[in-house]
Amino acid sequence: MYTNNVGKTLTGLVLALFLAGCASYPLGIDKDTWMAMSVEQRLVALEKQAN
Repeated sequence: MYTNNVGKTLTGLVLALFLAGCASYPLGIDKDTWMAMSVEQRLVALEKQAN
C-alpha cells in the first residue's frame, strides 16, 4: 500500500515537471484530449514518447 502512494506521488511529480518544461503534449495529443486523460493514460503516453 505504501509503494502505491509513492508511485502515484512520483507519477504526479514526473507529469508536473514534464508539463512545466514543455509547451506541447506527447505524441501530438491535443490539449483537450490530454486534459481528459487519466494520470495512468498520460504516463503511458509519456513512456511511449520516450521510446
